[in-house]
Amino acid sequence: MSNKNDIKSAIRSLARNDDEIYSILCTVSSVDLDNNTCDCVPINEAPDLLDVKLMPKDEDGEVKKGFLIVPVIGSVVVVTMLNNEDGHVTMFSEVEEIQLNGKNFKGIVKIEELVDKLNNLEDAFNNHISNYNNHITAYNTHTHAGVTVGGGMTGITTPDTPDTQNLTLTQVSDLENDTVLHGDGI
Repeated sequence: MSNKNDIKSAIRSLARNDDEIYSILCTVSSVDLDNNTCDCVPINEAPDLLDVKLMPKDEDGEVKKGFLIVPVIGSVVVVTMLNNEDGHVTMFSEVEEIQLNGKNFKGIVKIEELVDKLNNLEDAFNNHISNYNNHITAYNTHTHAGVTVGGGMTGITTPDTPDTQNLTLTQVSDLENDTVLHGDGI
């Protein structure tokens, strides 16, 4: 057994690049969204950390769209150092913005407000249908005093049929993807 552990230890020793992974508690001093980086001031008064990655770049060094969390300037973050020069933010105390594959689709829907607006439209539509049907009923049953049915040119109207469609009110569960949640920080 001792030989296996010695071999493992020797392999680890040879593979080691003397870079130690560690984390530092910092405050955010600036954010650069063109490069998806931020500058951070360590709370332990160590030198400032510049160009800390908010998300990785691709193999060509290009900024891609993915999962980007933008911290609030002045907020506390944890920067994990991968080596002596490269770090990335791994924890955030306050978030300014979150982007999922960019921001061209704008913000995520506030589901309760959307359902309220849809329900208002559905109620208005259903009320219009009800009013329309009331008018159809009145039209179909109206009579003209002094007009007799028979031999002359009496204006007989063909009865119209009521509209039977109604909209069912939208429920949150009809629209909600409950695996992606968001809030306003409260």
